[in-house]
Amino acid sequence: MVPSNQKDSCERSMDHTCSTDKTELSSNMVIEALRTEHEKEQIIAIAKEAFPLFHSIFVKTTPHTLVAKHNGDIVGGVIMEILDRNCTGNGKGNVGIISWLFTSQSSRGLGAGQSLVVSAVEYLESLECDTIVTVIDGYNTSSSKIFSHNGFKLNTNTNVLINLGFKDYFRLWAELQYYFELGHFLWVKGIEPSKEESSGFGLAWVSNIAIVSLAFISGFGLSYGLENVQYPIIALLIFLIYRYLPLKLITLLKNEKWVYRGWHNGYPLSSVIALVFGTYLPMTGAQYPATHKWSYKGKLDSIGIGYSISATLMLVTLSLLLLYPGFVPEILWNSMFLIGISFLLFDILFIFTPFQFYAGKRIFEYNKWFWALFAVIALMIIQRYFAIFL
Repeated sequence: MVPSNQKDSCERSMDHTCSTDKTELSSNMVIEALRTEHEKEQIIAIAKEAFPLFHSIFVKTTPHTLVAKHNGDIVGGVIMEILDRNCTGNGKGNVGIISWLFTSQSSRGLGAGQSLVVSAVEYLESLECDTIVTVIDGYNTSSSKIFSHNGFKLNTNTNVLINLGFKDYFRLWAELQYYFELGHFLWVKGIEPSKEESSGFGLAWVSNIAIVSLAFISGFGLSYGLENVQYPIIALLIFLIYRYLPLKLITLLKNEKWVYRGWHNGYPLSSVIALVFGTYLPMTGAQYPATHKWSYKGKLDSIGIGYSISATLMLVTLSLLLLYPGFVPEILWNSMFLIGISFLLFDILFIFTPFQFYAGKRIFEYNKWFWALFAVIALMIIQRYFAIFL
């Protein structure tokens, strides 16, 4: 998680690493342990500069914190945790966790982020960590490139679970707060990834169907009857197709290999929201280039056009349903809006942290005027629906 450009990448990625690296390492860069309270205050100040408020308030130093100094001035830091597996007597190495990585804007081009990652790996390996883990936003290619260069590989939850076992796997989730890192993926050094490049849309779609069914039963089962659960499922499948198909066709036309990766770590949170509030938090997953060394900026046109078409399909469908409410059965009409409004909110309107991994942010960064038009229409649809519903 080491974005290469403070303005573009830090605002885009919003994950736990924010670096301004882009060029060669500086000979005046020194990496050393965090020592004093004054240095701690400096590190926290840089973190607040690097991250949005939603993330910066959670940055806390640990005994395993390194700082980068350039000409004596602190310009970045890496905060780590260690998952001690030796205490269980299983003879397995510890798991190192890179929790936060960030550099100041003034250190751009000095190689502070790269130096911190190299030093962090050496430090954790010296403490018997044979596995090192971090999490990276799926669109944060600046980070993934740096970690990939240092031996980290994108890994699936299933593969990490198999290698660590249930107990240590869920301890890892707790240390990473991975259940809140929606749209992020595990990057691991020390565990070879499975041959499967994609988690597939099948599992993602089935999981979302289960979550929507839970939301319907919890929120509307008594009023609509459990036998009508197929209607929100039909509505969900329509919107999932809208979201998936345009970008898929674009990548096929360009003869590019993209893979579908589910946001599996978001299923527990989405399920809890469905059960408690009877509403749907989309955890659809997304399509990403198959290569791990792709450039977000280089693919933004494809992503932006694909999701703009998706948004258009969603808005046109819901607008027609408002104009012709008797065209479909009432329960399907209501289901289309119950599901559709969730997509309007998260895939169009919400472009800020912590929702930056949804399609709305991609549209906004591709063309702000497109996004503004879509947002106005989405708000009008939501207002009109609640005027009718209430």
